[in-house]
Amino acid sequence: MKKIISIILLGGLLVLTSNYKIGLFLYIPVVTILSSLGILYPLYSLLGGILSAYFFSPNLLIPITIFTLSLYLVRKIKLGRPEIIVLLASSVNYLIMKDIILTSICMLGSTLLYIALSFTLNKKKTVINYFEPLITALFLFASLGATQIEVQNINLGYIVSLLGIMYLSTNQYYFYSIIASGVSSAFFVLNNYIGVFLYLCSLTYFLPRTLNSIVFAGLVISSMFMNLFDNEYLLVTLLVIAVNEVITSLFFKKEDKIATLKNIYKNLTENMNNQILNYVAFLEEFSNNNIYPKEYMQTIEENTMKVIRQVCTRCQNKKCLSKNKFLINRAIKDLLKGNTLDTRSQSLFKQCKNKHQMHQIVSKLNEGVTKSFSKKESSLMSQIEGFSNILKNYVIDTVSSPFIEENNFIKVKDQLIKNGLNITLFEIKKPYLNDFRIDIAIRGTDFDDVKKGIESIARQTLNSPINVKLLNKQGITIFVSITPDINYDISYGFSSLAKKGLSVSGDNYLVKPLSNGKFLAAISDGMGHGYNAHHESKSLINLINKVSDLNIDTKSSVDIINTLYNMQEFLDQYATLDLFEIDRNTGKSTLFKFGSTHTYIVKETGGIVKLFNENLPIGILNKVESSNIEIENNDLIIMITDGIIEQISTDNKFEDFIVSLKDKHAQKVAYDIINYSTTLQNNNNRDDMAVITLKVKERAA
Repeated sequence: MKKIISIILLGGLLVLTSNYKIGLFLYIPVVTILSSLGILYPLYSLLGGILSAYFFSPNLLIPITIFTLSLYLVRKIKLGRPEIIVLLASSVNYLIMKDIILTSICMLGSTLLYIALSFTLNKKKTVINYFEPLITALFLFASLGATQIEVQNINLGYIVSLLGIMYLSTNQYYFYSIIASGVSSAFFVLNNYIGVFLYLCSLTYFLPRTLNSIVFAGLVISSMFMNLFDNEYLLVTLLVIAVNEVITSLFFKKEDKIATLKNIYKNLTENMNNQILNYVAFLEEFSNNNIYPKEYMQTIEENTMKVIRQVCTRCQNKKCLSKNKFLINRAIKDLLKGNTLDTRSQSLFKQCKNKHQMHQIVSKLNEGVTKSFSKKESSLMSQIEGFSNILKNYVIDTVSSPFIEENNFIKVKDQLIKNGLNITLFEIKKPYLNDFRIDIAIRGTDFDDVKKGIESIARQTLNSPINVKLLNKQGITIFVSITPDINYDISYGFSSLAKKGLSVSGDNYLVKPLSNGKFLAAISDGMGHGYNAHHESKSLINLINKVSDLNIDTKSSVDIINTLYNMQEFLDQYATLDLFEIDRNTGKSTLFKFGSTHTYIVKETGGIVKLFNENLPIGILNKVESSNIEIENNDLIIMITDGIIEQISTDNKFEDFIVSLKDKHAQKVAYDIINYSTTLQNNNNRDDMAVITLKVKERAA
């Protein structure tokens, strides 16, 4: 049925076209559009065209056959773009109509009709995608129309053709330049062999900038000495070359690709330096929290409690200890270690009436602690293997991260310029294949007008789904960024509660969207309760935060941290870890569990996926294992510490409860889970409790 409809439709268009004596005006764009639906459509059109032409317009038989077979081959072997066939076939109308003005009008009309139909059917494209064929059609319309005007025996069409071909060639519209030179010169060669110079212009202007004009001018001057052509036309050709050079120098400054490459290198170097600095910061974070051996830290803990018992508990100001217990504990530890007090601790000690007594006790306690300890005496040599693994993981992941070829960045910039955008800034902030960012400033346009065009060009050139975002607007200049596309939005909530009777919780968390399109959520439960547990889990979370800034795989990041914690020289306590990584581009996720309790995923249908822990706390085992998970739209992910599990009576009741929350906002879910858990035991929470909730929402296409 489709074949019959196509034959009748295309035959009818041809009859209509023939009756109004405008050749293939309607037939060409419609057949070209239909060919995009399948490569056989040109053959259907050929059958309908031949039947109609046989009865109504036999002189169309040869042009129809050439056009449809050419279009079939273009679609079959994917040679070039169909717009090229539209322009070529439209110019053949001259052989039918014998009227150059009518031919130029039909050529422009067919091209505009094709663009309108294609744009209507393909919403992913914008007018900017059709800039090349449109500018070529306008140029041919102008040059063919100008052939009817002569000034001092010089055909104006020749001058317009030269300028148009120079523009197309120097801007690397190669196919269109060849078409334009072929169509334009055909009309001059028939009457005057000067049309040969239009071919030569197209070819020589493929050469590098400035050299093209010199070579073409040399050919023209040589012809003048050989008296091969009319000197008047040759002089005009030299004048056009000069005018083109002036116009190009003043208004069309060609972008320097070397400068672009230097820009890429500069940003790449800065990015690598930042990665190294982030890595140093990560190691410093670990070092600052763990520079003392276990025996020393145990002594500090014992001496801290002695100072509090001898000074603070005997003080008449009982409210001070209950109100500032956490701050006092930390300040005394700093005094015992010989560290400088921070601003808050100094302010507190200024108000303390027993500060002199406290300093005397601290000084006396320190006399029994060895002064010979240093970082270098921490058995570092015995940990070389561990640090070696850390560096190996970092180097491998950093060096092996695939880069986008610099030529592809250049192509993006060139295509944007070719499509009429006034680019005033083009910076490659990140060059990695799955973690790239290009910042662009565009002058004299609106974001909504160019967004789809930029997306189309970047997607085709970088061969990756991309996201174009408006960063800023200053006057008539817009600043946009090109990054990997994000298909999932993540909203989150967090809530925690310390064990009853304690002021500080041993549970800590991290929620962090990464610049490469990934999303991290981590929750840690320090062993025990109070300050020590809080310190352990907080230190682990801080390390996760620092290492996530490095350009390495998350599994390698976790492996690095696990290796550090496996160096037991510095550690006397442990912390559990739940780390959930979501790739917001693909929906693929990874879960790392170390000594933690269950993780729940509540599906939109009400079903539950329950993920169990099979590992010991981080740092005990050398091996790092993970689970791969595919998230879906409206998934509710719930990460909890074991304090919540200890509160609930049965798993079934808790699961029924969290299913009832699946349509609520993530933050409300987090609050409700904590409230539910405390209510079950009459607000007598026996352990620290914490929960992270993540709500996954797929972006509309």
